[in-house]
Amino acid sequence: MTASRVSTSYVYDRSINNLQKTYSNFARKEMKLSETNKFDSFTELGFDSRSLFKINQSFKDAEKYLKNCDLLSIRMESIDNSISYLLDITDEAYRAASLNESWRDYDALHQFGKQLSTKISNALNAQANGMYLFSGTQLDHKPLDRPLSEINFSREVLNNYIHSNEDFSKYYYQGDENILNANVSESVTIDYGICGNNEAFQELIASVGFFQYLDYSIPDDLKSILNLLQKTSTDLINLQKNHQYKMAFLANIKEEHETIKLHAMDSMEKLESRKGLAMYELLSESNKEQMILSAAQNSFSKISNLKTLGDH
Repeated sequence: MTASRVSTSYVYDRSINNLQKTYSNFARKEMKLSETNKFDSFTELGFDSRSLFKINQSFKDAEKYLKNCDLLSIRMESIDNSISYLLDITDEAYRAASLNESWRDYDALHQFGKQLSTKISNALNAQANGMYLFSGTQLDHKPLDRPLSEINFSREVLNNYIHSNEDFSKYYYQGDENILNANVSESVTIDYGICGNNEAFQELIASVGFFQYLDYSIPDDLKSILNLLQKTSTDLINLQKNHQYKMAFLANIKEEHETIKLHAMDSMEKLESRKGLAMYELLSESNKEQMILSAAQNSFSKISNLKTLGDH
């Protein structure tokens, strides 16, 4: 099931604008009170001191979650780049296998397969901030403990995977099967990350590994490899689409945190500048800023939870 995309900035802005208009209409209907009983600091008015504390806490929370989002963005962008690189390798492999009789030197074809295997190894052993991307939750362990070009997969093992879809990752993968998650707001957690035993990765590794046995005099071999590489390309594209959806979701979360942070900063500055106002006005200003900020946070929470309903 695919969730409908909602313009979160539109919904968010509309919610805040409506709230501000409602409050303004209410304020205009209130009578102006006397300019007496003024206060020089918020400590003299306990209610507004608590309001300021809540606004300050919102600022700190937004700042904390923004740091989480920034770290997660770096990791997710690195994963996205690695998938793009693996798609390029898949295209290279398909073009090479499609050359048929143009490969007069089978040794050269086999050597080309080893070169592609080395590229795959580099992509799967990629890191971000010193942590491996494709080893599940074992961030300090390489997904591959040695280059794929140094692993001599037997023809039988490769055939069993290509024709029977038998698990192939046990011959190369050193990580676990657990998916990472990150808390990006009080109520939203994102599952992210891709393990090195992902089906699309197995397909590509098996396809390229079979290059060392590829013989164009055996038509079924060539047909099997080309079909598997086509499937690999489709699966990698779908894998990347799902990952990029999560990246876009994270970008929206980050934008909303930035909005709340900026509004909290603006609210604190406004309240600080209004020291000395009459009690009613000060209460009014403090209530308004806290009310608008709370509405922003509630809007953000509802929109964020709405986005998680779809399967991608």
